[in-house]
Amino acid sequence: MALQDKLISDIRIEIADRETTIWQPDEIIRAIEKATSLMSRLLFKRDILETTIVRTISGESLVISSNTGTLAYKPVKVGTVTILGKKLDTDFRIDYLTGVVTEIGSNLPDDTYAVSYELDSLTLDISTLLPDYIKIDRVEYPAGGNPPTFVAFDIQGSFLSIRTGTLTEDEHLRIIYYSKWTPPTSDTEGDYPSHLNDLIIIGASGEALIFKAEEYTHRAITTLDDAVDIIEGLSGVTFPDAPDISTYLTASISALTAAADALSDAEATADSIDTALGLADAAFDNIESEVATGLGYLDTGEPLINEGTRGKDVGATYGNYASHLANLMRNYADEGGGFVAIANAWEAKAGRQSTIGNSYINEAVQRIAIISRLLEKYNTEADVANQEVNYYIAQAGIATQLMNISVQYLNTAGRYLASGQAKINEMLATLLQKPEMMMQRAAGEQRT
Repeated sequence: MALQDKLISDIRIEIADRETTIWQPDEIIRAIEKATSLMSRLLFKRDILETTIVRTISGESLVISSNTGTLAYKPVKVGTVTILGKKLDTDFRIDYLTGVVTEIGSNLPDDTYAVSYELDSLTLDISTLLPDYIKIDRVEYPAGGNPPTFVAFDIQGSFLSIRTGTLTEDEHLRIIYYSKWTPPTSDTEGDYPSHLNDLIIIGASGEALIFKAEEYTHRAITTLDDAVDIIEGLSGVTFPDAPDISTYLTASISALTAAADALSDAEATADSIDTALGLADAAFDNIESEVATGLGYLDTGEPLINEGTRGKDVGATYGNYASHLANLMRNYADEGGGFVAIANAWEAKAGRQSTIGNSYINEAVQRIAIISRLLEKYNTEADVANQEVNYYIAQAGIATQLMNISVQYLNTAGRYLASGQAKINEMLATLLQKPEMMMQRAAGEQRT
């Protein structure tokens, strides 16, 4: 198993992720890097670097482009820069700290120039020697003395300046410095002592737990944002105004009242029909009586017509009676017909009154139909509004569920954070113990 893989496996055991389903490999690797960096802040890696002093630069090629160029080394000793055929501060100027050469006017056209110069005799550029360090502890100069000669120094940015003596060509200088430990990779171990592996495992476990806390915090924020989007998307539900049916209802009542009046009149008129028909019936009854009477007279007079001894006018007299009775019958028939005509007139009037009543009823029905349609429209709009309300209630329910999930995410993040912080605290407590801090110094070491 590769070195880093073994470390990752140990960390997964520490954080109960044997199935490798919770943390991704790159998260564990980043946790190892952070734990190593954290350890480096309290337990420095102590190292030493030696360099040869170079103060004289001859024949360097300086490329001037767009009226400027930069020397390869710095800081430059004041007044030592020479460019063949060019004069300092007349044809060009220089920033001695940065080594940037700038044309004056048009006196240093874009080209490549041979330049010679000396470096500052007190200051050393360490930007390439120590591109990444925590602190410089000591500077031995010149190197190799017995006992060693440690000089006072200052650090300004990437420059190291000695306070005593000068930097001399070809002398050696040693820098004792503190830097970060290098975390292990798949091919190499970390450069810290192996007995610190458990410390790295504890710290990396804490960092991984904190990563997971941040992940769940992000989930909580995202879920809460979703809930806010849903809530902000809810708008007020506009319920329809109830229709004003009073006008239609009043008109319907008026029409029904008029219909009732017309039908009542038709009923009264129908009573008159009965009266007229009764009178007609009585007249027709009189006809029947008079016909019977006339027939009686005829029957009585008929034998008398054939008996000459009774007188010649007796039959005629009875015939006249019969004729008069026939006329009377016709009068009764005319009277009965008149009463029938009156009954028909009353019937026609009653029919008209009934038609008027039906018209009023139809008007009322139509107005009630309008009311019904208005109420149906209102009910439909109210149903739509209620459906919107139900939809918003459902959406609000979803938002509530999302907020509850967000709270659960935050609770989970809090648990991860607490566990991670406990691991980090365990690591820090171990680092702050004096025996661990002294682990780099042997009993016979004299350095402080």
